[in-house]
Formats: sequence, structure tokens, C-alpha cells
Amino acid sequence: MPRTRRRYLARTSTALLVACTGLLLGLQRPALAESPSSDLADTAAGWLVSQLVDGDGDGVGDHVEIFIDLNGNGEVDPDELFPDYGLTADVIVALAAAGVGGDASADATDYLEANVELYVGAAEGVGDPDGEFYAGALAKSLLVADITGRDPADFGGVDLVARLLFTETPEGRFSDVSAFGDFSNNIGQSLAVVALGRAAPGQLTPEAAGFLGSQQCVDGGPQDGNVPLTIGADPCLPASASIDTTSFAVQAFRSLDAGPEIGPALDFLLRNQEADGGFSDLGVENANSTGLAAQAIGNSDTVLDAYEAAVQWLSERQLDCSAPMEQQGAIAFTDGPDGEPVYDDRATRASAQAVPGIVGLHLFEIDAAGSAPAAPRLECGTPTPTPTPTPTPTP
Repeated sequence: MPRTRRRYLARTSTALLVACTGLLLGLQRPALAESPSSDLADTAAGWLVSQLVDGDGDGVGDHVEIFIDLNGNGEVDPDELFPDYGLTADVIVALAAAGVGGDASADATDYLEANVELYVGAAEGVGDPDGEFYAGALAKSLLVADITGRDPADFGGVDLVARLLFTETPEGRFSDVSAFGDFSNNIGQSLAVVALGRAAPGQLTPEAAGFLGSQQCVDGGPQDGNVPLTIGADPCLPASASIDTTSFAVQAFRSLDAGPEIGPALDFLLRNQEADGGFSDLGVENANSTGLAAQAIGNSDTVLDAYEAAVQWLSERQLDCSAPMEQQGAIAFTDGPDGEPVYDDRATRASAQAVPGIVGLHLFEIDAAGSAPAAPRLECGTPTPTPTPTPTPTP
């Protein structure tokens, strides 16, 4: 599938005062000879590359880590750093959407493939009575495999298609098969529909294709078109409203060309766009929700104003050249009390989910083929050195 490069080159011109509350986790990927750029998506992707840490000892970053303060002392200890496989997958998708960071994407995909059963669940093949099968992780891994051109039937020795299909119920729901319980949700359902539609369209059953629509509110009220996170929740209750889940569902509906469901879901998103272009989830206007909504809306002529407003909102949350160098290019999750974007440990996920929305590519359109090997850094110029004063001769 050829990549469709659809850019919105909104750039912020306002200097941002940034509060740095994030933590530098692990040995981050060394900088390559990237060229500077002012492109919003490319530079956010370039910052994401800098967040990859070395997992195999070769000195090259290949995954994202998460810090869990197990002892409560607020300090980063080596045994409190854990691979975040899901977020690593999100970064791979973001790099492919931007069409940059091909080398980093390949390294990260290698890492995910080498550790796939730690993410999707360990099993001695399909049907293993003692096996673990995590539907959402299987769906996201299948999506990554297809986007990056890997073999979905042998991804780290795992047949992702077969295992994902094993989690499908007779009703078409993709549910975890696990001793720890079922934590599947409608985001995972959407990812499964998109991933199977891409990698194995003949294996996508009518039941699976139709299940997501059965979760949508259709009462004509304020929540009409909403798809809640929790499967089986009343989608028409205000408490069930979810910009994030509905944004994923829109992409699944689009991949199915499911006309009756697309319109109401899009209308739900557009009704809930803030006046400044952003989107909120759980009462907080944030880059994750705004990026996902922008990706779902797309940049077609009928909704171009809404899409451009969302991307403009994201551009105003990108940390510019006034921020410390290691933060430049990141997209902040949200603003602080002073109205300025706040840099913290949510920036990686925010940036990863913002990039595909900025580019305007749906999940079923993204392809890593042809990506540039390196990823640009934010163009900030070279600081002008302060001249050394010429000493006054002693009389």
C-alpha cells in the first residue's frame, strides 16, 4: 500500500514556558545525523526516536520503558524500569505514519518481535489450555507486523492471526483468554477489526465486523454515535462517553466502509470538539484525545476545518526551541494551571498518538515502506556565541 503523505504544516510561533516533570528513563537512543526540520509530525517523530532505550546491549535504542515507583521513594531504580510494549508499538506506528525514523522503527519492531509473548501472552500454540491470549495486544502486534512488512504468521515464532482469531467469541467479540481475567475493551475490538482487515481480510468474520456497531449509541440524544470503552456498557449514558474509543471505532468503521455507523460516530466527535480545536477525555483537554480524534476525522473536505483546528491545537503543544534540548519536538499531554504546555512523562504517549492524527492517515492506511532512515530534529538553529571582550591594554 503506498503511503499517502498528507501534511498540515501548522507551527507554533509562541515561546513556551515548560515545566519539566518527566524522567529520563534508561540509556536513550544516540542521535543520528538527522537534518533539522520545522515539520510538526516529522519533528515529533524525531523526538520519539530519542526516547527509545537500549534493550539488547548494542547501544541503540529499541523500546520505550515505563517507570513504576515500587518503593515509593520517587527515585528511578534500575529494577523499577519495565518495557512498555504497547507504547513501543504506538511509536512504531507513529514513525511509519510520519514516514521517518525507518532505522529506529526496524530496531523497535525487532525488539517487539523478540519479546512478543511477554506482550501478547505465552502459549504453546493456539488452543493451549494453559496459555495466555491477550486480545488487544495481539491486535496491536498484528497491526504493527502488517505496517512494517513482517510475517504475521511468524512474528517472533507466533502466528498472530491464528491467536487473535482464537480469542473471538461466537458473538464476534475479541476477548482475553487468561487466568487473570478478561480485560478486553472496544479499543482492542477496533484494533482487531482494522488489523485483520489489513493482514487477513478473509478471516474477518461478519460477527466480528458487526460487533462494534452493536456497542454504539443510537438513541438520537447527546451521546448518539458514542462507542464506550467498556464492552456492554450503556453507550448512551454521559459517563460512558469516550472520545478516544469512538476515535478508534471510527477508523474500524471506515475500514469496513460501514456507512450507517461512521456518520453518527463522526458527528459525536465533532459535537465534542472544544472551541480551541482540542478534544477532552475524562474532563481533561489533551493531546492523546486530540490526536486520535484528528486521525479519525481525517482531512477530507467535509471536515477540513475541524481537522485543521485539531492539528493547530496540537502544534501549540509542541515544545519549541525555548525548551531544554532533550524536550524539543515533544508534544505535551496537556497544559498546566498557567495555560502553558507541561512536559512530563506522558509526553511519549501523547506524541505517539498525535503524530498519525497530524499526518491525517487512518490506521488502515499507514505503511512503513519507504520511510526515511533517520528522523529530523526540531530546527532551532545554532546559538550565536557571545564574543569574548578584547582586553583593554594596560597603559
